[in-house]
Amino acid sequence: MKFNGLMLLAGALSLLTACGEQGVTGAGNELLSLASSDPGYGFDATRNDWPILKDDQLKSDQLLAENYLIIFDGSGSMAGSECSGNDTKAKVAISAVNSFVDQISSLANVGLLVFDRNGIDTRIKLGTENRTQLKQKVSTINFGGGTPLRSALSLGLVELEEQANKQLGYGEYNIVIVTDGVASESESPESIVNSIYENTPVAIRTIGFCLGENHSLNQPGITYYKSADNPESLREGLASVLAESDSF
Repeated sequence: MKFNGLMLLAGALSLLTACGEQGVTGAGNELLSLASSDPGYGFDATRNDWPILKDDQLKSDQLLAENYLIIFDGSGSMAGSECSGNDTKAKVAISAVNSFVDQISSLANVGLLVFDRNGIDTRIKLGTENRTQLKQKVSTINFGGGTPLRSALSLGLVELEEQANKQLGYGEYNIVIVTDGVASESESPESIVNSIYENTPVAIRTIGFCLGENHSLNQPGITYYKSADNPESLREGLASVLAESDSF
């Protein structure tokens, strides 16, 4: 009887151990499954690792400033007049961007990045006292060439990271894209868009002029995208950027 009792006790302990291991394994698998689902930097309250601050960062007095980096599509297709009445898309887009700049708070930083016949570069650095110069630069865009959206976004992210270092990571960061075309070959923006979404709080806000909804920058839940099929809807789309920013 004593031997049988010990055997029963050993069997019960073995069964409990097996159940415990199964429960732990099951919970572990569930946690791993949850961890593999990345909600994006902006939706993860535990993330505060952007930007990677440099030792020599310049501490700005405007730590909470909003930032709007405008990426202007100066490709050759902007010379067309579809969706723009009696004017070219270029002229309509320039007017809409100038109006947008006038609506941005004087306390916010604004910058301009352009790709056109002259290449792709930052024409106006982010700042608060640069509205007049920015409008002048927009008026000198040399329309022509392709649509390097991936390269433009990559360079735009560098600009915002530099500003984020000045603000020690505080504030709000927006890339505002005005484009009328699909990405050039090898310039699909999907990979850089996903990287920005997953690793930074930067919001990508695109106004697709005369493009409809089917565009590589229209990624629901990851980017903000509005389609504009006439001059007025283009202006309204840009104005909505500020309304969405305020809501955010």
